[in-house]
Amino acid sequence: MTYFVEPGFDSIKDNYAYKKVLEDPYLYLDCWAVWKGMATNIRATENTVNFDFLVGYDTRSTLEGIVPVHFGTVLPVDPDKPLEILARISSENGKLVLEGRGIFQSQTPD
Repeated sequence: MTYFVEPGFDSIKDNYAYKKVLEDPYLYLDCWAVWKGMATNIRATENTVNFDFLVGYDTRSTLEGIVPVHFGTVLPVDPDKPLEILARISSENGKLVLEGRGIFQSQTPD
């Protein structure tokens, strides 16, 4: 895993779909993904932001699943706007979680 380079939104080459990751989550541990959705239950501290990510709900019509996300830094997240998240796929207590690296969220009104 030490050979993996941390990608950016513009440099990620293999993007694994949520549905594919669910089929065998352990196969994708420590891989990076960009998923679209919405943030809910946002909890911020001085140094972190955590939220539940509604995968695929960016269009507000299809919810593929809910995944907890942890950011080790404080980022502004608007729960009323869709976003894309760049995160490392991880596992916590046998459940799929995302370790966030970056978000893209339009600041213009819908």
